[in-house]
Amino acid sequence: MADTIPSATTQQRDAVTKEQQRSARQSVPIRTPSPYLSSFEGIGGTYVDSRETPLSEFVAQHEPTDFIFEATGYPKHSTDAVKALGPNGDAALQGIPSSLEGEIDGGEFHSELVVSNKTLLGIVNARKRHFQNAVEWLTETSEDVFDKLVTGIYEPQEIDQAIENDAAAIKTVVSFNQ
Repeated sequence: MADTIPSATTQQRDAVTKEQQRSARQSVPIRTPSPYLSSFEGIGGTYVDSRETPLSEFVAQHEPTDFIFEATGYPKHSTDAVKALGPNGDAALQGIPSSLEGEIDGGEFHSELVVSNKTLLGIVNARKRHFQNAVEWLTETSEDVFDKLVTGIYEPQEIDQAIENDAAAIKTVVSFNQ
């Protein structure tokens, strides 16, 4: 697992002046051992410290992974995380980055996500009230919004039809509950 060190809390961030924030963006973040490491290791996860193993070298030293939880907020880790994932892998980015200019091959990055069916998820709203807000929004949203996006629902034995290259299809679903 790549860098599971939590980023600063909102209270800590608010206590820092704008000048200190500008200077902090140019310095190396201070990392402390996370109390959550034993939890990750307890479920079979592997903690990888990017100071010792850069995320860009993860696959060479380990193997492509199914899941990465990246919480440092270092901007380059978002693209490196996608490269470290195996097919159908998921990366969750939690840390809030500062600005970092650089170049990426947008086509390669996009292809890596789509062709290998990888997921890149940014998360910041992880409190109970945010989940409740999402449930409320989904409850209030008209079903026709989702009906317009899901253009086909198929049973498992209809998989060939579900993955057919149809220019009119937006999103097809294979349902195991029909």
